[in-house]
Amino acid sequence: MEIPNSLAHKIQLFKDTGRVFLDDGDIFRVDSWTQVMLGQGVMPTQYHKIADIMNEKELNHFMSSLKASIANAVEKLPSHADFIQQYCKS
Repeated sequence: MEIPNSLAHKIQLFKDTGRVFLDDGDIFRVDSWTQVMLGQGVMPTQYHKIADIMNEKELNHFMSSLKASIANAVEKLPSHADFIQQYCKS
């Protein structure tokens, strides 16, 4: 099945640059598109050039901050069992 040109373009941009550009009317945000692409095996061939500009200390600080932010968000989530119990009652 052929995919729409807009999706083909989005996939190619992600492959070429590792970046996601949102179109008007996109229901997914950048993080969601990234997960969809990676989940479908679409791997970027490049990374963000800011990583080349940062020294090792700056890069480690940035990554540590990102890790802490993710851990903080995860702590607030219910367990899988609790989520199922609350939202998937039959």
